[in-house]
Formats: sequence, C-alpha cells, structure tokens
Amino acid sequence: MAKQTPVLVCSPHSPRSKEHIVFSDDTTDVRNVHAGNREGILLKIYRYLDSFQPDIVHIFQNPNCLYYLENLKGAFPKAKWVLDFRTQINSEDKKHVRTLRKRFFMAHLMADHIFSQSIHTIGSSLPLRLKPFRELPIGLDVEAFPAREKTESELRRFLFVGLIAKQRKLEVLIDAFNKYAVSADSEATLDLIGGGDALEELRNRQSILGTNSVRFIGPLSQSELGQRMSQYDAGIAYVPGGAYQWAPSLKSLEYSAAGLSVFASATKGHRDYQKRFGFDFELFPNTEDGLVNALVHARNSKNWSTSIARNKEAVLRFDWKEIIAKDLVPVYEKILKR
Repeated sequence: MAKQTPVLVCSPHSPRSKEHIVFSDDTTDVRNVHAGNREGILLKIYRYLDSFQPDIVHIFQNPNCLYYLENLKGAFPKAKWVLDFRTQINSEDKKHVRTLRKRFFMAHLMADHIFSQSIHTIGSSLPLRLKPFRELPIGLDVEAFPAREKTESELRRFLFVGLIAKQRKLEVLIDAFNKYAVSADSEATLDLIGGGDALEELRNRQSILGTNSVRFIGPLSQSELGQRMSQYDAGIAYVPGGAYQWAPSLKSLEYSAAGLSVFASATKGHRDYQKRFGFDFELFPNTEDGLVNALVHARNSKNWSTSIARNKEAVLRFDWKEIIAKDLVPVYEKILKR
C-alpha cells in the first residue's frame, strides 16, 4: 500500500518481547507505540495521528480496539475508520470470550467499514453483527518466492514454516515424520523454520531420538525464507484442529508460490480453500498414522506436476498486489466518498 500513498503504522512492541521482526520495509513509516498502559499507548497513537492527519484509520482487531475508537474517532472527524478481524478468539474462558465479543460488537457499530479474513474468522469474534463485512484474505508477495524450476520424482526434502508454539501440538508432526523416515525413507528430512515457546522442548525431544530426520532451523527473515524455500521438494501445512479448524493457512500459500508439493492438515480451512479457489493439496488427518499414510501414498503413486501447476495458478489470487487492487483500494475509495 505504501507504494501508492503515505502509510503510517502504529504498533506496540515491548522491548521485553521475544518476538522476531522477520520483515521490514524502509518505505513504510512504522512507529512503536509501546507504553506501560493503554492510556500511554493511546496518547502516543494520538500524537502520531495528529501529525499524520489520516484519511483512513485501519484498526486490526485487538482487545482495546473499542477503547481506541471511543477516544480517537471524535478527534479526527474527517477520517474514516475501518475495523479488521484477522484471527478467531482462541480462549476457553467463556467469561473472557463474552467480554471480547461485547467489545467487538460495540466497536463494529462505530466503524465505517468491516473487513475479515473469512466468514468463519468474524463469526468467532462477532457472531451478532448489524453491519456487512467484506472478505480481505491473507496475502503474500508472490514475487518473494522464486519457484522451483522442476519437480523431483521423489520427495525427500520436506519443510514446515510457522510458529513453534506449544498450542500448535507439533510433537504430532515430528513423531509422524520420524516414523515415516524409519519405516519408508531413511533419506527423508524435515526442516522446521520458525520460533516459539516450544522450540527448545522439541529440539530436546528430537535429540533424545538420536536421528537427523527432523531439524530445527529457527526463525529466518522473510527475504531469506523466500530464497531458501525453493531448495525443498514439499511443504507440510500442519494446522491443529480446535480453534484453528477454520484458520486459513499462510504457509500453504507460500509453499504453492514456491512450487512445492503441498501436504496439508484436513482442516475445514484447507478444504474451504480447495473448494473455493482451486488448490490441490494432499490432505491428511492430524494423527501420526494419518500423516505417515499420506507421505507413503504420495511417494508411491502421486504425480505432482499437475498439482503444483494448479496451486501456482490459484495462489495468484492471494498476491498482495491483487488484494490491494481488487479488495482494499475500491473499499477505501467508496467509504471516502460517503
């Protein structure tokens, strides 16, 4: 978006956070509005907005979005306000869920427009809404993932990219791949790229097994990831069920752009993308045997060239240039004219 018009990004980033910045762009003005409390964050945001004088303020769903709208909208009467729901509520605390949904409901009444990744994402956060929304899908820079020139006849080098977190239950993926390597292909390897609170625990788990089938690379910058991805034969888009059941998988799109064969958890989100956008994933249930069987089946019988071509065509819909031109800018222009 910053290639078309000035963009200001305000985001609280605590210096004590263990997050890694994997992508930065010098053309975009990014301001850290971290403070000790939400009042301090609000004051910093106000000062930056006052200097920037925005036409549109695009707020991503967060527990304080209602607080920001209530305290900022009146200060910038010429601006339009957009509320964007990117994630489902992932909490088993029913009281907490009710509190968030109440806040989101009140916030959506104050917004000039609503976006969401999908009907299922917004359904989690805003089951009752009085305004329509427009789907704004997850996106990627397709050009950042140079495609592999050819498909190998055998799949040997596998890849997983994502958050290495305890709630992702990646031990199922790791145990399944180790089982596959022992029983079907001793030369097969799986690299996990990413960081999170389960990284060291899973490294220790693999070390005890004493095999080199699974390797932990850690976090990489987005540019390095794009260049490195073409070295692999296949990507595994492992997504746990439960609250993630409908979550669209960015990693499956990145694998598709890079020309990798794609194995994907048989979640509703992956099935939805296959049905609506024409992807061709090798789906597997989230069990050890489920993934092992899928890998064995693909090794013995699947011709991947047609599948890879379909996925490379389907992923073009998710290129950021396409999303901005067809989904974002037309809405911005429409609400500015109101």
